[in-house]
Amino acid sequence: MNNYDIKSRYQTPEQSSMNFAISMSKTWIIFLQIVGSVLAVIGLVSGMVFFNSLDYNTINPKYKLGVPVLFSILSYSLWRTISTAFVIVRFLKQATNEQIVSNRYILASLSLNLGGFFTPWLLTSLPNIETNSTIKPKWFLSRVFSVITLVGFAILLVALLLQLNKVTGGNISSAFNKTNPYYSITIVLIFISVLFILVGVPSIALYYNKNSEEQFEDDTSTSTTMRIFAYFYLVVTTIELFIVMWLCLLRLVGGFSRLINAFDNDGGINPFAVLFALIYIIFQITYVLFLWRMIVEVIKGIWKRDGIIKLSIYDKLKAREKMLRAK
Repeated sequence: MNNYDIKSRYQTPEQSSMNFAISMSKTWIIFLQIVGSVLAVIGLVSGMVFFNSLDYNTINPKYKLGVPVLFSILSYSLWRTISTAFVIVRFLKQATNEQIVSNRYILASLSLNLGGFFTPWLLTSLPNIETNSTIKPKWFLSRVFSVITLVGFAILLVALLLQLNKVTGGNISSAFNKTNPYYSITIVLIFISVLFILVGVPSIALYYNKNSEEQFEDDTSTSTTMRIFAYFYLVVTTIELFIVMWLCLLRLVGGFSRLINAFDNDGGINPFAVLFALIYIIFQITYVLFLWRMIVEVIKGIWKRDGIIKLSIYDKLKAREKMLRAK
């Protein structure tokens, strides 16, 4: 497909203005993604350093085996943050305005799953014009997620086992005793890690070979296998987005709880506390509704059939170029 981007000589003022707006949004998305990722990395690394420096002999035995669980989750989150930021920034730098608009929901889903706000907000706020995407969302998402999840859960599994070994003084089998209050979550983390590693290995082999995008569109046993993996990663992405929606709801419940506590005070009603709680709850309602709307748009976008949307404005531009050249 030809690139009818901001550099085209035959754009109308409206088209030029639209492309300029998209280019400015792209610059802001890259900037905010980098800043947000750096801050997240600093927080995650600080958390990992803190947990790794703990003296397990001074920790309550009841909570001691929970430290490896938290440390491994932080390790996975650190990798996920860095790799996702790399994918988003690299795509935005290499893609045309047309490709960014047509694939904005894929990029937004990558950011939303990590708790991002400004990046998915800017992406979903891009002009809702129709476009023929040169990138298949299912293919692209599977290609990206296969690497991110395989490496990420391998890191989580190694970090978990190393920390369990450290906590138990080398007797790691004792951590898998059902008397361990974190037994269930430990088993679940190991199961999920092994699952994503087993799915990730064949996915990478399929999606990173030559002509994988063409093979994805074929009607063969290989393409069928690729689609199965693609739907697996789409389902996982959708579940993660629903979890984000649920966490937003919990934040809203927490806001109402703060408001109730402001009224239910033994020392009498504190008007400043009530005012702050009301402002906070209004902000939370606005935030949750906006984020839910954004997540619903993203879910609909990544599940769109074939990921193809027709971009009429660029079709007209192409026809005009042909007409001018014919003269």
